[in-house]
Amino acid sequence: MISSILGCNIELTVASLPSLLVAETTLGYLEAFLSTALAINGCMSSRSLLQMRVESTSADRYAVDVEEDDCGEDTIVVRFPDKGNYEFARQPAFEKFLFDVLVKTMTQLNLNATEKTLDRLFAEHQAHIRARWSSLSLLSTLSLLSEAPKYSPGDRIDESVIEEFPSIRTGPLSLENAGDSGSDQSPAIRPFVCDGKPSERMLDVESLSHKDFKIESVINMRLWDKAGWNGLGYFLSADSDEIIKLVFLFSNADAGAKIFRGWRKNIGQEDAEEKIGLTIITGIRRTEPSSYRLVIGVGEEFLRKKCDTKGRMLLVHRMQDMHPMNEQNLNGFLERYQQAGWYDLVPGRQVAGLPELYQEDLRIIKRQLTVIPAWQIAPTSSLVMCLAGISDPVVPADVSPAPFFDALKIYRAQTDLAKKRHYAGTER
Repeated sequence: MISSILGCNIELTVASLPSLLVAETTLGYLEAFLSTALAINGCMSSRSLLQMRVESTSADRYAVDVEEDDCGEDTIVVRFPDKGNYEFARQPAFEKFLFDVLVKTMTQLNLNATEKTLDRLFAEHQAHIRARWSSLSLLSTLSLLSEAPKYSPGDRIDESVIEEFPSIRTGPLSLENAGDSGSDQSPAIRPFVCDGKPSERMLDVESLSHKDFKIESVINMRLWDKAGWNGLGYFLSADSDEIIKLVFLFSNADAGAKIFRGWRKNIGQEDAEEKIGLTIITGIRRTEPSSYRLVIGVGEEFLRKKCDTKGRMLLVHRMQDMHPMNEQNLNGFLERYQQAGWYDLVPGRQVAGLPELYQEDLRIIKRQLTVIPAWQIAPTSSLVMCLAGISDPVVPADVSPAPFFDALKIYRAQTDLAKKRHYAGTER
């Protein structure tokens, strides 16, 4: 079962009917507690998918654990004691167990929530009372349907009255000419960059439901925080295009390798659809003309081709500012990339102040790389929300006015409006 909460799809898997009961109750508890959280500053997830597994155990205690796989992806594992009589649902410990699941879930959602956020949820929104009433549905289910509720048509079949009828159809079933199915055949809505300034209505989230939001991200924030991305490196062959490597340097190289392993699992060895969007913003500081910023997010062309939504799409970015003494390394890499039309994205680390490859076999082949001077960023660009900390970029003497300053006004207006609407996206 899947539910959308704060823009994140929460996917629960179960292995038994008692687990299904607990999963439904748990999901209802989470939905009830966080149902009004959209109106509170910072309560929006930065991950697109969270997996949970609900299973019974022979132990006499409840347990909520987080398991991390070799790609750094977390799964919340919910275990409950099952003796076959559903007595666990009537124990006082069951309510505390549901609250423990809530705490783990909110942590995994990467909410930028503060103590004031929690105060509003409890004191003003009475979220805990709402969630408790929701959890009582399990007791109602057991009371109405007995302790052996029937979940599927097969559970209700009386074998003694079954009559077998011969099949009339002689060939495979085909619905091609079965008439109008009644499904919505309207064309899908594709995301696009619009002209003009965004309206206040675009950030009015209080009138929307959780299903109206969709998170698009290639960033696992918790894992990136753990990996400590702290720089870039370039590896080029001297006389050929055989080696063109853009290296992400991590202070925790093992965590960095998990990031790449997860990308390989979800995207493949070659990012053929350009889901990982990389943008280099040059000239971000007039006083340091060689400084630049690398932005990682979801590729714009991928969004145009793959993402359909009639609500709000939230994009998650990760940014790294570089301050080299000159532009020699960056220009050398860009020149070789433009000649070859491809490059390898590779994890690495710093050893004695020098970049070093780490688990090079996790490389990802890429062909897309956007390079744009900061002064050229327009108000309608998706990079507007990546301008944090940039206020005085390098601007050519013959350019006036630069589009950047209109974009900066949009950025500041959107962040100010978001605060007034009690909503702000996570920015890192």
